[in-house]
Amino acid sequence: MRHREKGYGQAQGKDRMNEDRVVQQMGDRAVDTVATLPCDRIKHLIPLVRRRFDCIDISREEVGVGLCAGIALAGKRPAMLIQSTGAATLLNAVCSLTVYYGLPLPMLISWRGHYREGIEAQIPLGRVLPGVFAAAGIETVPVETPEDIHRIGQGIQRAFERPGPVAVLMSPRIFEPEAQPTVSGPETRLQAPEPARPTATPKREKSRGSMKRFDAIRAMAPHLGDAAVVVNIGVPCKEVCAVADGPNVFYMLGSLGMASAIGVGLAGSVRRQVVVIDGDGSLLMTPNILEQVAAHPAGNLTVVAVDNGAYGSTGNQPTVTATQGIDLERLARAYGIGDTAWAGTPEGIEAILSKRPWPRFLHVTTAPGNASVPNVPMAGEEIRSRFMDWLQ
Repeated sequence: MRHREKGYGQAQGKDRMNEDRVVQQMGDRAVDTVATLPCDRIKHLIPLVRRRFDCIDISREEVGVGLCAGIALAGKRPAMLIQSTGAATLLNAVCSLTVYYGLPLPMLISWRGHYREGIEAQIPLGRVLPGVFAAAGIETVPVETPEDIHRIGQGIQRAFERPGPVAVLMSPRIFEPEAQPTVSGPETRLQAPEPARPTATPKREKSRGSMKRFDAIRAMAPHLGDAAVVVNIGVPCKEVCAVADGPNVFYMLGSLGMASAIGVGLAGSVRRQVVVIDGDGSLLMTPNILEQVAAHPAGNLTVVAVDNGAYGSTGNQPTVTATQGIDLERLARAYGIGDTAWAGTPEGIEAILSKRPWPRFLHVTTAPGNASVPNVPMAGEEIRSRFMDWLQ
């Protein structure tokens, strides 16, 4: 989705001055189009970028590399604004496209895992990311303090002078303090996306009611029984942990977009029922996994796509299910999954899960919003060990 927010202006308050400076660095180097993916550490920067530049919402970093290559071939000046976890997935695309064809690609990267990181799963990659880029021959520009913000512009300029890719690693430190006010104006739409335009399935009209993801999870919980449960990263893990924790639950603390892939691999290796609690943002990152769900030969896999129309763990930026009315059930059927269902209320979920066999794909539409629940009180090794022990 390409767009530009109206009414570009400075961020509110002096605490947002550094975000303004970043935007100014981009403008001074004549960036005109930005491919974006959300990150919690730049959630106040993203709306400012949207207001200043033409932006394209991408669902996978590799897609952004291709988009920016086409934009550069047309003589324009693109950039990417992404998170470091995703930056590591695009190396092949960058090397085989951007580097090989000598195209400019400034990548402004929210550098997670090296400074006051609260998510342990971010740390291993964050520590080594500069070395990863160096090994791939990609020039890296670290921006670690507010005094270094001018280096963002230098990195952008370097990408267009080479031309080639340059990774500008922006530490969360440059956007401190952490407690930050919500940007007003057009950002309100991004923080609380409006309900999706109703789209028809072959048999029904869908809409978003008052049910939120936590309500949906509570409705599912009594029916999970002894199923192996794989939960999408971020707030969904916290919400499942609050109402249905057990050794049968595998919480994903990283790797957005991989929940259903893990579920497919697991279901092909065990006889018990496997339930994936996925989300719209995650599925849209790797929609091709639905082909594998359709091809899975056994009847022991159910993907529950909890679609709240938002990236709920990074500030409720809207997904295309909200902005474009994309219907995930229809998408699943297009990939060949014939056994699908939809629910928009707790009662609807109850009616479907109280009967067996369950559908292979269950589309659950909800309103955006997160429950106030504690973090998952386990590290990755503990989650893995207790889950594997339970499966034995």
